[in-house]
Amino acid sequence: MSSSDLSRPSSDGDGRRHCQSCRAVLAVDNTARLCGRCHRDQRDQLGSAPTQYPPDFFDSDEFRAAFASQHIGKVFRAYRNHQRHFRLLGKALNQEILGRWLGLTQAQVSKLENGKPEQNLEPLRHYAMVLHLPQQKLWFDLPGQSRLDHTRSGRGRRAVAADPEHEDRCAPENAAAAASTIVDFNSLGCGGDRIEVDDLPQLRRQMTRLVEIDNQFGGGDIAKTGVRLFKYLHHRLGTGSHDPAIRKDLVAITGEVAEITGWLAYDADDQQLVRRMNNEALHFSRLAGDSSIELLTLQNASMHADFLGRWTEALDIADSVLDGRYELTSRLKALFLVRKARALALGGDQSALRLMHQARSLHADGVSDRDPAWAWWVDERELSWHEAMCRAALGDSTSARDSFEHSVEATPPHETRSQYVHRSYLLRSQVSGRSWAEAAATIDDLAPLAMQVASNRTVRLLRAALDSEEPPGTPRAFRDASNRLQEILDDPTI
Repeated sequence: MSSSDLSRPSSDGDGRRHCQSCRAVLAVDNTARLCGRCHRDQRDQLGSAPTQYPPDFFDSDEFRAAFASQHIGKVFRAYRNHQRHFRLLGKALNQEILGRWLGLTQAQVSKLENGKPEQNLEPLRHYAMVLHLPQQKLWFDLPGQSRLDHTRSGRGRRAVAADPEHEDRCAPENAAAAASTIVDFNSLGCGGDRIEVDDLPQLRRQMTRLVEIDNQFGGGDIAKTGVRLFKYLHHRLGTGSHDPAIRKDLVAITGEVAEITGWLAYDADDQQLVRRMNNEALHFSRLAGDSSIELLTLQNASMHADFLGRWTEALDIADSVLDGRYELTSRLKALFLVRKARALALGGDQSALRLMHQARSLHADGVSDRDPAWAWWVDERELSWHEAMCRAALGDSTSARDSFEHSVEATPPHETRSQYVHRSYLLRSQVSGRSWAEAAATIDDLAPLAMQVASNRTVRLLRAALDSEEPPGTPRAFRDASNRLQEILDDPTI
């Protein structure tokens, strides 16, 4: 059946028009192809990627060929052209909607579908988790899962954890519990004298685990774990307690651990530790010749200066990259233009909005083979959030609120910490604009996140928003919601 056949309601030979999806009889005055209920279902399903699929959804010939090609763009195309979308929409899912789910523009989806295969693991994992692609079909491992598990048992850890009781036993409920699984110094020869070549994969796995825990639970409870790992590596490097053949690799790993720990300290609101770790990360990444981590650390340093209100320092760091020796891809240049825009906005310079426009234009160029693996998160959601921050700093609270709302909508539900942070800034904007009903609804969304994520900087932001003086006539519903969230933030057991 062609898409044109699917795009119009049928009459089933009885002279009456029927809903294309559920076959219910359409009302006489309904000139659309769907009944009201199916139209609402369609609208709801287009808001974000489905979380559940029919058992045979990924078993089509198109999907089998796409997964076998190990080309995520071909998987996107098979996904968009699935018969489910023809039944629901009367046509294929378009690139713009898919891109909105993934934090990409339509042009970037097109480039991924028609260009070279994406090789960076981080964006591949992000796309797979947003679309809920099954691990057993993938050519890479998702966090906490393995292709080997599916090969051996026919089902993966996610399938085993479908039993809620089993899931509670297997998955840590907070960052502190999860952090206890990271630094096993005995497995790294801490009880011996040296770090050997066989220890490098374990070190890299521990770095990945730190990032995974931060993405889910925030950095508040695990910054100290990062410091312990950095001190361990720093000591082994300083005393030569390692295989000389791996020294350069070990220097690079130490620089990356310092960068990660600096970020965790930022989330934990330990500002002195942030600066120290950023300096260590720059030192070791430059010793190793690792320009990727050097650039990420400079981005973090500019962000940190902006957070402290030191906008001229943030501007200097951004300019040092934009005007320096670095060979920047379009995505990286966009990132540092954003950092420059944020600094200028904090200083009251309206040209910040022009720079944000330039950054968006560069970002629309899409991904590059030269993009560092960590740059996958520079997406439409991130740009919307930074534009909101610029507009808020420049006093345009209404436009800022609209951009904050867009950044929340574009954040996938599984990115728990990002949901927490973005919704917190939206709440601050709503309270500032006295949008009390919307603020109360945002608080309801924030409450379960506040019990899960340990982000001290976000707690400070929330307290400042909730502690602001309420004018006379503030609705009781907002005051009650505010008190409930305050109780959660004050709970010492969380």
